[in-house]
Amino acid sequence: MKWPFGKKGVPYLAVIEYWVYVQGDKIPPQDLLTGRILRSSPFKVDGHPACGPPEGLLFSDIRLHMAMVLKAKNPHLFRPDLFDRHVEPTAAVLEALSNASALVKLRYLSAVKLADERHLRFLPHLAEAAAYFGKSEVIFDSISEKLIGIAEFREQLAERPDTANPDFHLRTIWVEEEEGGHVETRGLMKVGFPELRTHAAPSDHRVVILDVVAEAAAKLWKETTLPDQIDVEAFGDEFVVQLEPKSKGPIQVRVIRRHPV
Repeated sequence: MKWPFGKKGVPYLAVIEYWVYVQGDKIPPQDLLTGRILRSSPFKVDGHPACGPPEGLLFSDIRLHMAMVLKAKNPHLFRPDLFDRHVEPTAAVLEALSNASALVKLRYLSAVKLADERHLRFLPHLAEAAAYFGKSEVIFDSISEKLIGIAEFREQLAERPDTANPDFHLRTIWVEEEEGGHVETRGLMKVGFPELRTHAAPSDHRVVILDVVAEAAAKLWKETTLPDQIDVEAFGDEFVVQLEPKSKGPIQVRVIRRHPV
């Protein structure tokens, strides 16, 4: 049985968002951003810029939101101590945050099921272009919850210029509890799925569950509907990841090792 979005209390909402910490107080003009992304981009696929005219059309899409957020009015967004523990900024990133005078918030949000993956290509390259003209040293992917220096971000774009793949966006994190912890995904919201969250598990299960959930999330990324369960192979064993969706919040998942018959 498959559950289409909007049924069984599971709504569709695709969100991708980047915060580009910049010098100055103005969003770079659209013609400069367009030129960087569509014409002079150093990130090529088969000799052509990774984004083309179909991605460029998203500039005129009302679901694209671009805003300038000043440090003087929103200092809490520049404080590394307010990020979650798993964000783990480096010393260079901390210095970049202190040097920034503002951030450019770039968000694409759709409550209607998207027919393609253009937003997954466009937003990372738009963030890079805003960083280029804004003299940015650091970018925060607020959905994947990654705070990353611009040099490393550009290295990732160079390695995978077609950013519609799950490897660029997905991550799994271990969240400590009083006893043991649980695993959560970050990034599935970019393709309209709620994030996954496991039940509590002992700390010595951490490595296995992280890997199993990462594999399950990568498989779910390619689905168009929400399955009851996802079969995963990891560490030479077979696992079943059972999905227990709710109307709000992450999808609770149960990881079960499949024993040989």
